[in-house]
Amino acid sequence: MSGRISWSKSVVPRWGHREASRKGRQMNTQRVVSLSRWSGLFFFVFLFLWASPLWAAKPVPPATEAQLSGKITDAATTKIIVGAGVTAVGDPGTFSAVTNSKGLYTLTLPGGTYQITASAGGYIDQTVPRTLTNGVNTTVNFALVAGANNSLPHAGRISSYDGPQTCLNCHGSAIAEQVFMSAHFQARTPTPKLDMPGVGNHGMVDRACGLPGTTMMANNFAGKAISPVDGVSTKDDGCGNCHIAYLPPYYYPSASAATADMDCLYCHALVYGEEWDHQEIIDLYGSNPEPHLRQVVTTPEGMQVFSQDRSLKTAQSAGGAVTSEACLRCHEHNLSGYKRSTPFTAATDVHAARGLKCTSCHVVSEHRMARGNYVTDGGANDLPEVEVGCIASGCHTTSAHAGENADALNQHLTNVTCETCHIHSLDEPRNIHRRAWAPFTLDPISGQWEDTAPTTEGQEYPGYWDAYTEYLPIGTRPTIRWFNGGASMLAQPYGAYADRRSAGGDARLFPFKPFVSGMIFDAAWLPGRRCKSFCVNGLVFGYQ
Repeated sequence: MSGRISWSKSVVPRWGHREASRKGRQMNTQRVVSLSRWSGLFFFVFLFLWASPLWAAKPVPPATEAQLSGKITDAATTKIIVGAGVTAVGDPGTFSAVTNSKGLYTLTLPGGTYQITASAGGYIDQTVPRTLTNGVNTTVNFALVAGANNSLPHAGRISSYDGPQTCLNCHGSAIAEQVFMSAHFQARTPTPKLDMPGVGNHGMVDRACGLPGTTMMANNFAGKAISPVDGVSTKDDGCGNCHIAYLPPYYYPSASAATADMDCLYCHALVYGEEWDHQEIIDLYGSNPEPHLRQVVTTPEGMQVFSQDRSLKTAQSAGGAVTSEACLRCHEHNLSGYKRSTPFTAATDVHAARGLKCTSCHVVSEHRMARGNYVTDGGANDLPEVEVGCIASGCHTTSAHAGENADALNQHLTNVTCETCHIHSLDEPRNIHRRAWAPFTLDPISGQWEDTAPTTEGQEYPGYWDAYTEYLPIGTRPTIRWFNGGASMLAQPYGAYADRRSAGGDARLFPFKPFVSGMIFDAAWLPGRRCKSFCVNGLVFGYQ
């Protein structure tokens, strides 16, 4: 069956599927043992995580018939606004762009009549109509006035919301196919630089080990954890909290089968879920009277999934450029564990402080997003043809340094990445160095490995079983390695001095963060003899 859900205001999805069972670059070694209590395999992974965010280049725009460009400035100060969104909505479709470091934007799109809207945080949206002609470059500049937008972008366009079909009534069915084929839906893409046995696509969907961003098949997709302290309190958890459909991607054979289950609003809504309960949002837009919290619910078939916020006000908040805050609903950090990202606030990132958005560098084309090719974790990459880097993005040049030692410093850019020198130390608190979900110890009397319950105090989820965790001291210096973009399936970076760029190779020096991870997953599907209670001794595996 298709896995399609008919959603009711009681936020309980229904469909007819069978039951389903959840900064940086990395290098690791791995050992496997079988644990009786967990009836599965336990992977210990030693990783080095790249210590910097990824900066994407601007791709060559596809050939289109009309071009729209311009500059966005502050009406009072005339200063440029970096990271402002521009959206053109018309019969041919919806097209959007973000202003670059010079406050400029460019859109290529079919000729036609459009409503063109400019928006930026802290400014009132501005919309103008324009008719664009094929083969003609039309310039539209905006001078935005500081202030708050007290009306939601689509308030005048949507009077009811029936899920993705409401969006497709205006945006066309091709959008659903784009979303279905994207890494954000499939959680896998071709990974030619990942030295992984077998062929096919890889990514978060199938990397069954402790690497950040690669654990979907290893974890529960949605569930409720019960507190071991009181035996009553529950906490919603699972990979499904950050995926844009009710089910994992491999449950959907086609875009048409998945469309009704897609969550357009998780990325495109200005306000989503629990954000409606923040006082500053209530002050701007009023409260949201409909159910809007994303939580684990049980279907009539007994399957647990995460609900979606399909409230009318959330749908009405869509329509502008995707915000960095929307990206951070999932990519909130990369202090290691289950996510790939980096803290992106004005206090933690100079680019955020300058007004850049995630999409200023991680460019988007037809719902495909440039991640970058110099990573080791096996995460999916929608746009491998788009190079990623401080220089490749167009913001910096090969003559980036100035001053007395500029020539000597610029000569190093061939073999040394910008991040190697400019990330002096890891200063974010609670930056994970070691994490294991079931630390095990060897009983010296019985000679058997036994799992050890982690502490419930001082960890990420106090009051619940939590991972054993150690943190890096503030000020830890990154580990420097030669890296050419290739990696083993265990996240070991490939590259050596002999392979350096100045000698005709492709390796450069990159900073990495040391990280050790251990994770449990259900091994019942593995071939071989079933492990009995406490059958693991030394490195003799329960499954052979």
